[in-house]
Amino acid sequence: MDADRGPGLVVPILLTVAIVVTGFVAALLIRDDSGPTLGTAEPSTTAGGSAPTTTTVPPTTTTTPTSPTQPPTTVSATEGPFDSPQPIILRRIPVDGRWGYIDRTGAVVIEPTYEIAGEFSEGLAAVWMSDSWGYIDSTGAIAIEPTFADAWGFSDGMALASDGDGYGWIDTSGGWVVDPDQDLAGSFASGLAPVAVGDRWTYIDHEGRLALEPTFDWAEPFSDGLAAVQLGSLWGYIDVGGELVLDARYEEGRPFSEGLAAVRIGDRYGFIDRSGQPVLAAGWSAVGDFHDGLAAVLRADGWSYVDTSGQVAIEGPFDRADDFRDGLALVGAGGNLTYIDTAGVIVWGPVPWSAAD
Repeated sequence: MDADRGPGLVVPILLTVAIVVTGFVAALLIRDDSGPTLGTAEPSTTAGGSAPTTTTVPPTTTTTPTSPTQPPTTVSATEGPFDSPQPIILRRIPVDGRWGYIDRTGAVVIEPTYEIAGEFSEGLAAVWMSDSWGYIDSTGAIAIEPTFADAWGFSDGMALASDGDGYGWIDTSGGWVVDPDQDLAGSFASGLAPVAVGDRWTYIDHEGRLALEPTFDWAEPFSDGLAAVQLGSLWGYIDVGGELVLDARYEEGRPFSEGLAAVRIGDRYGFIDRSGQPVLAAGWSAVGDFHDGLAAVLRADGWSYVDTSGQVAIEGPFDRADDFRDGLALVGAGGNLTYIDTAGVIVWGPVPWSAAD
């Protein structure tokens, strides 16, 4: 089974070994990425979708698709003082129920040996080994021993993880930087991570100290310097100082990526820029996020990809369309899964959809 395990959200702890191929930790039920605010089992990464990323929490945020008809779940890259460039990006591949990794040319770099595997972020990937989660590097060597009940991708130099009783954050050595005493939490970005305090949400800093007052009904991780927050039934965006820079007027607010964020107005999705100006009109029933200049959109006949002008760049129809990352996206059609590049050319696959089960 597959799990995005990218930076994200986390919800009340559930059994982290039952994942659906479908990445704010909000939806990680081993669980998208990507990942990505709270995740009880980690966001699935197999289907593109617009469903909330937290599979066991009520708020409709934007993190993990749960079915082959939902938008991509890949979590956008985060920014922050601890970010480091990743020299090589590897993408997960499913083969006969096991997961390995390819490079952007489609060459297998790490053989498919893992029952569950997350995407690489900041040079490491969370994988399920010996009944626990650990991390490997881009050579496949164990970088952090498997001792965690749940684990997500690195961002801001830290990764959200669970000891089975609560959620905290570890560094690249596997040591706890912020103790695992949170019931609900998300990934760090821009120096802050969302956490639940009672029935409200706020953000903490790298020391585990409250950075803002707990005034939100829900809060997503930061992306591109802004974070989607829920106030009542609507969503808006705050900056790292906690100021509401885009009023809460959307039925759903997705993370910013490449300067654009998907928002839901009524039952349709469109894209806004950082000033809140509409860039692409709300005309799709489900969308992914922009990566590599492309976003998956659900049209009447299935999924396709559009560019930032709204023009179709890669025609589907696909039954599944994940977000692009480092030039590759996993798509599904006719019962098969393949990786395509930004020109729509197949670089790996096909394999039966069942290979990801």
